[in-house]
Amino acid sequence: SENQILKSALVIFLNLVVNFREHLKVEIGIFLKDVFMKTLDSFNSKFNVKFYLLQVLTALIEEKSIIIEFFLNYDCDAGGEDLCQQTIELLVRTAQGKFTKNVYSGLINASEELELRKEASQGIISLIQGLQNFEQAEIKNNNYEQQDGEAVLSKRRVIEDAIKKFNIGNKKATKELIELEIIENDSAEALCNFLKNNKRVEQTIIGEIFGRDDKFSQDVLKLFLQSMDFSNQDLASSLRFFLSLFEMPGEGQKVERILETFSSRYVECNPGNLSNDSTYMLSFLLMMAQTSIHNPKVLEKMTLQQFLSIGGNIKENGKTIETSFLEKLFREVELRPLAIHSSERRKQEIQKVIDLSNNEKQELFKQESEKVTLALSSQSMLQSKKYNFISSSNILPLFFKTIWSSLLSFLSTSVVECNDLVLLSRLAETTVSTILLCDKFDMNTERDSFVNLLIQFSGLELGKGKLLDDKNRRFIKEIIS
Repeated sequence: SENQILKSALVIFLNLVVNFREHLKVEIGIFLKDVFMKTLDSFNSKFNVKFYLLQVLTALIEEKSIIIEFFLNYDCDAGGEDLCQQTIELLVRTAQGKFTKNVYSGLINASEELELRKEASQGIISLIQGLQNFEQAEIKNNNYEQQDGEAVLSKRRVIEDAIKKFNIGNKKATKELIELEIIENDSAEALCNFLKNNKRVEQTIIGEIFGRDDKFSQDVLKLFLQSMDFSNQDLASSLRFFLSLFEMPGEGQKVERILETFSSRYVECNPGNLSNDSTYMLSFLLMMAQTSIHNPKVLEKMTLQQFLSIGGNIKENGKTIETSFLEKLFREVELRPLAIHSSERRKQEIQKVIDLSNNEKQELFKQESEKVTLALSSQSMLQSKKYNFISSSNILPLFFKTIWSSLLSFLSTSVVECNDLVLLSRLAETTVSTILLCDKFDMNTERDSFVNLLIQFSGLELGKGKLLDDKNRRFIKEIIS
């Protein structure tokens, strides 16, 4: 059956990681990011798929030191990603309950949601217990791991801060990114490459840069468009693709500048069809139709006749443009919008998922799986880097400093909502474990946050006459111990 195949595949994956991970650094990273995270976050994957994936993550966490190795190999790798941190944050979100939303309806019911939360909680509890056991084990000290990892994480945080500043238009951010060697130099070509290749850049700031009225910004826009080939493509499709890469600014003059540059590039790729002026005016007309037809705030929508009337004023070599050509452009925009603001697009995507039937969601999941398969095959030839094993416990403080806020969030929510007395006892013990780890690593402020949590759930600060319940008594027991 499908379930048996899925279980067998995951058992194979688990055995490969446990026994051969030193040879599979790149492949494991791809699987965590493109299979586990995407499937667990997907609106369309079924309960059993999510549950089995969570079981594998829990099993990996329970394997001595593997999760810490992942932190060392991916999060502390200068060329890597925060895969370990993202995995733990995903477990925390799952444990807090994320599948009760409407977008998951039809695939995951209330009892299944509870099972997913319990499995994710088990993984996090095992993680904290494993850290405590690992820290107490006698391992020969070797300081290189923490020092190297700390330097990488520190630089990564500086880079993240600089990109955040860049995204809100901070003028000093570009200089910072050049100093950090994220942008190669101060040329228009270097900034263009950064905008194209760095996924953390917000589409709104790209649009703002493209719309600026200075030579440097316009050079960036021209270089951006030079990397695109619109040969033998119709105008609406070309414009749609271009607009999918950034957020068009709201000011009319900025829109005009962007469309003028786009039109020049389109004509360059398709000589002899339309002039620059005709292409620009048609592009602007398409944007007008787009706004009128697809903006819910516009009550009186543009009709085909209105579109043809305006388009009829555009001359090409002294002749009016054919009505059939104009009608085709209008129908294309009417059926498929050229561009939608990111926030509105997100709302539409969520509503679309809510409206889907169970079978439609499963069909979409098949399509998502096929995309993942293509992504895996396209990256399968990447040469795997060296995989580092843990040779000391010195990496633990850095690891714990990175994840402690996620653990605090997990405990805060889980204890409040938990009615399972066995799980409550484990959560109380886990809270104490986090306090001891913070104390061991001289994280005094963080330790006090967990101490306050312990006291809060003990009920010892309740007013006179308040009764203590089973939850309070379990936390009082931990304070006494």
